Amino acid sequence: MPTFEQKLLAKRFAVTLECNPPKGADLAPALARLERFSGRIDAVNVTDSPMAKARMSAIAASAVIERGTGIETIFNFTCRDRNLIALHADLLGAHALGLRNVLCVTGDPTSLGDWKEARGVFEFNSGGLLKLACALNAGTDHAGKPLLAGGTSLFPGAVCYPSAPSLEAEIRETVRKATAGARFFLTQPVFDAAEARAFGAAARAAGVTAPILYGVMPLKSVAFAAYLDEHVPGIRIPAPILDRLARVPEGEAQAEGVRIASALALELRAFADGLHLMPTGPLESALGILDALDRQA
Repeated sequence: MPTFEQKLLAKRFAVTLECNPPKGADLAPALARLERFSGRIDAVNVTDSPMAKARMSAIAASAVIERGTGIETIFNFTCRDRNLIALHADLLGAHALGLRNVLCVTGDPTSLGDWKEARGVFEFNSGGLLKLACALNAGTDHAGKPLLAGGTSLFPGAVCYPSAPSLEAEIRETVRKATAGARFFLTQPVFDAAEARAFGAAARAAGVTAPILYGVMPLKSVAFAAYLDEHVPGIRIPAPILDRLARVPEGEAQAEGVRIASALALELRAFADGLHLMPTGPLESALGILDALDRQA
């Protein structure tokens, strides 16, 4: 079986699944759920305390998931919680644990979290973190001093936002990340295939060659969808989708969200390098999207 990196470099379509570590020390329930995806996805994207709400370490969770399920992971790695020393230490430690795929992100501000008194570090942004990962791969630290026993073999990626208010500004940011060393991109959720196609074309025209995996999020309710549309930067949900969710009974909204996401996934597959499934309810809601992809494979 090719690795996630090998598959992307061979320009083969790939599918990843986003998973939040628990707000506790027990990963057993998550492992049981993830086992249902074995052989059907290429990697699990393990988040790093999203929205600045503390969860199990993404690195520790990724190591347990890989050993417990055999599915590769992409551990998210933020600049919010670590100074330069800790960034070095954790990337080297992740490599020692056998982890290879890392999503380099700046991190949500601590003001969004449960503990307002917590302070963000932010010595780097995502671009600086990508450069650090590349330096470690080349066998040097941030200061250019050689590492003992050679470099790491990390496969660094980054995030992009096809629905950002300014396409030109987001393309510049995506180019900046690609230049800093991003080897692949996962996008925030998209809800319009034409918009995603336009973003991809603009990125390629600007010289971005790294594979782009588009985020597909099965919406669980019209209220949740409206909240995302109104309050979350980089997410824009078309009115027809909001209207469609509003027309179904409340108990059927999640199933309708999976149907909407499945139809979008089929549209995206026509031009995308891959898909990044981002379930907002149970992880199992992503199985319906995978079933739709399999039916039209």
